[in-house]
Amino acid sequence: MAFAYTKSSQEGHGFGLKTVCGTFSNVSAGTGGVIYTGLSVVIAMTLSSNSTTHAYITDVPAGGVLKPNDGITIVTGSTDYGTWIACGL
Repeated sequence: MAFAYTKSSQEGHGFGLKTVCGTFSNVSAGTGGVIYTGLSVVIAMTLSSNSTTHAYITDVPAGGVLKPNDGITIVTGSTDYGTWIACGL
């Protein structure tokens, strides 16, 4: 498997917002993959990585509203790994 991710924590915050975080890794020549946050609306998401190519988000539905099984597509460099944090509902 070229791209993998973990979801390590989910916390509730005021105003009904949740924060979800985890890690990702790309252990081959792949170009990224999909992270399923478990949120129904993503307000913000940040990525940090070990790579100079800087992982980035390429696909979020309009308005950040996700259908039940939607994920967020990210692009990474080969042999890239890092962390992600998403905030939403």
